[in-house]
Amino acid sequence: MYCNVSSAIEDWFALPLNNNLENRKIMMKHARIGRIVCISLMAPASGGTLSWIIFALPLPMFIPENYTDVFRNYPLQTACTFQSITLTGFYHIVFVVQIYQLITTCLGNCGNDVFFFGLGMHVCGQLEILKNEFRQLKTTNNKREDRKIFQNL
Repeated sequence: MYCNVSSAIEDWFALPLNNNLENRKIMMKHARIGRIVCISLMAPASGGTLSWIIFALPLPMFIPENYTDVFRNYPLQTACTFQSITLTGFYHIVFVVQIYQLITTCLGNCGNDVFFFGLGMHVCGQLEILKNEFRQLKTTNNKREDRKIFQNL
C-alpha cells in the first residue's frame, strides 16, 4: 500500500517536470473524476451522520408537548440499552462516545472506499498515459536503439 501511494505522489510531483500537456490533461481528468466521486460520497454520508447527532441533541424543539419525563436520546438510538444511566452523569460521556463512533464510522467506511477509488483512478490515468506512449513509439531497424526506447518508457 505504501508503495502505491508513494508512487502516486511521485507521479504528481514529476508531472510539472514532464512538459507533456497531454499527460497532464489525462491525469487531471482522472483526478477530477476521483474528486467528484469523493464529494458525492462523503457529503451525504457526513450529512446523514450530522443529522443523527443533531436529532439526538436534547433540544426543546425535539421534545414532544405535554411531556413530563426527562427526555434523553442517544445518537445511535440505544436508549433501551443505556436506559439505566440516562439520569446519571454518564449520559453525557456515552453521548460523546457515540458521536465519536458515528464520525469515525462514517469517515472510516466512506473514506476508505473513496481512497481506494482515487488510487484506482490514478492507476487508470497512468495506464492511459502508457497506452499513448506506446502509440507514439516508433521502432527502428536497430535492436539496440529499440531496447533503449523501451527502457525509457
